[in-house]
Amino acid sequence: MDAVYLGSTGLQVSEIAFGTWRFGREDATGTTEVGKQRAFELLDAYAEGG
Repeated sequence: MDAVYLGSTGLQVSEIAFGTWRFGREDATGTTEVGKQRAFELLDAYAEGG
């Protein structure tokens, strides 16, 4: 996987990222934005895709 510099920080990060910060997060009504089962399905697909 290729890496690029993050702005002028000197840090190298992957060109491709998989955002997961909403996994398991509940809104004000208690509804989960991405449920546990769906999160695992997405992570499995991401891993299988390389």
